Amino acid sequence: MISSFTDRWQAKYAETLLAQGMRETGHPRPRLTFRLAVCWVLSVIVLISPLLVGGFGLAVIWTTFPRVLPLIIGLILLGFAYILLPPINRNHARTYRREELPTLFALLDQIAERLGTTAPDGVHFDTVFNAYMGQYRSGLFGRQDWILGIGLPLWAAASEAEKLAILTHELGHKVNDDPLRQGAFFQAKSVLTTWQDTFEMRSGDAFGGALAQLVFAAFVSGYDRVLSWFSFFESQRAEYRADAAAARVAGRQAMQSALVTLTR
Repeated sequence: MISSFTDRWQAKYAETLLAQGMRETGHPRPRLTFRLAVCWVLSVIVLISPLLVGGFGLAVIWTTFPRVLPLIIGLILLGFAYILLPPINRNHARTYRREELPTLFALLDQIAERLGTTAPDGVHFDTVFNAYMGQYRSGLFGRQDWILGIGLPLWAAASEAEKLAILTHELGHKVNDDPLRQGAFFQAKSVLTTWQDTFEMRSGDAFGGALAQLVFAAFVSGYDRVLSWFSFFESQRAEYRADAAAARVAGRQAMQSALVTLTR
């Protein structure tokens, strides 16, 4: 029921998002919308939840030490806080840098200049019929790198004009504030997944499980649904803007042809 409602809602606002994206094509960055602001607020709340759980665990230990039972409860809370921490999206794949692919990066520099951004920090090649742009951490405490992923089957199938359109589309995501390509949103979804797994009601537990668990599981599920709704709309808006950027740099026909190639 909820999924069908979401589908109808998405279809209802698809044309509105397209019109909004077209109006913003002349702006270097998308305007802050209520939806995007909600995404950030909801994500920040989720991301601080491990700190709150860990802080509560430390408070229990500090205020009741050396009592054994509160100590055990506090340690359990600290362990749960550690489990809640989002994973670091590390860059483990073979990454090609500027000095290894000077011709490709020269082209990326030209595209980035047209879009008002910078070229990605590295490039991945894989066997997927697709292309992507995402953020990866170069080390445990390293900075977040923007990585462009290029699927070799897609690269082989695309014409020169389509390649330009595909590269421009992906670089467009660097300036579009796409929630699904921002590290904070990925991390928030990871924390929410851990909350859901912890309080999920198994089959047959509807009557045997604790009422508090049932209520909290419903709350976490609803929270995740709301965040997914808002992030989907902003991500779709970013896709329209990326398509418009590709049409502006590579030409409308090249962008349309690239979309056809991608959907083969």
